[in-house]
Amino acid sequence: MFTIFADATEHPELRMAAFTLLLDCDPSLTTLIAAATVVRREIFSRKRRSNQVASYVRSHLYSLAHHQNIITKQR
Repeated sequence: MFTIFADATEHPELRMAAFTLLLDCDPSLTTLIAAATVVRREIFSRKRRSNQVASYVRSHLYSLAHHQNIITKQR
């Protein structure tokens, strides 16, 4: 899944789906750091990039963090 997500030549929707599946597989910290590096590359690269992928990853991680925070507060 990570190779599809990291490949800037793949269609953005496929890359976003791969990222979602990647998170569903309980990724290691190393994998999450590598994903952050891919997003950073998407944002700052002058070559082929997808703002759509970077925005999706940011929004998805923010949503997960917010959801986890709400669950923690209710306990």
